[in-house]
Parts: sequence; C-alpha cells; structure tokens
Amino acid sequence: MFFEKAGISVAYQRRIFRAYIKDADDYETTRDIPVTKRLAVSERIKKNPYGLIEKVDGIAFKKADAIAVNLKLPKDSPHRMRAGVIYALDFASQIAGHTRLLESACAAEAKEQLGERYGRLIDEAMRSLIKDGSLVSEGEYVALKKFHDLECELAKRVSKFSVASDQCVGAASSRDGGGA
Repeated sequence: MFFEKAGISVAYQRRIFRAYIKDADDYETTRDIPVTKRLAVSERIKKNPYGLIEKVDGIAFKKADAIAVNLKLPKDSPHRMRAGVIYALDFASQIAGHTRLLESACAAEAKEQLGERYGRLIDEAMRSLIKDGSLVSEGEYVALKKFHDLECELAKRVSKFSVASDQCVGAASSRDGGGA
C-alpha cells in the first residue's frame, strides 16, 4: 500500500528492494518479501526519498521529488535541497558537459529546479555538501566529488603520458644525432 501511495510502480519496487535488501532476488515477487523487510525499506524512503537517487538505477531527482510530493514531505526539506544542488551539477554535466560550475551558477540552477524562495536553504545545502565532502570547492567553482576525482585521475594519467612522450622525443633526438 505504501509504495502505491508513494507513486512507485512494481518495476521500481523491485529495483528498490534489490538495492536495500540483500536477498531480494530470492523472492519470486515483491509481495513474497517479508513484511518486516518491506516496512524497513518504506521507512527509509519516508525519511529520505532522495536517497533513492544514489541507490536505485533509474531513479533521478525528478522521480524522487515526485515520490516526496506523494508522501507530502515538506518542499524545504534539507534532503531535497542537497539533492537539488547535486542534480544541478549532474544536469550541467549531462546537458553541457560541465564537470564544475561557478558556485553562483550552481545556486542559480538549483533555484530554477527547486524554487527561487529556497535560495538561503540552497546556499546552506551547498555549504553542507562541501563540508561533508560530497562537493569540492575549487576557488569560486564547485564540482561533484566524483567528477573532481575523475579529473584528478585523468590529469595524473595525462601527465604520465606527457613525461613518457618527452622521453621518447629525447631518445629519438639522440638517435638522430640530436637535431631536427
């Protein structure tokens, strides 16, 4: 009953149970999953439907937000603000290929998604995400940690390639008599 009220289809229920219950695949249908396990999952969703974004394939901000609306959760929830900021950065990467944004541009995009009246709460959410390491502050820019870490790894690899390339050029020059 909870999942229907929340607007979660049977297909999404299966994905959710797989994400939260280790032995979910052992049950033929979602109704076969013990009530205690289903209740535990529903309680987690009631507390923070935005947690589904990271745990369940196919659930993004808009779906989690729709679930929150169906559950009549407050629009100014800190969980919603945090998810909205992360969504703004994810959206920028998917639409325009940006891996980081000016902090002001990130806030503006989050306000567009969440509502202008939540500006102060969005700023608080950004500071909280930076403090807990989910976002990385790079001067006046912010980036999702996953993008920051990928860019750092890529930079290391390119740097190694560059050093190896320089060594190859140096070796070729000495074989050719040192000149071009």
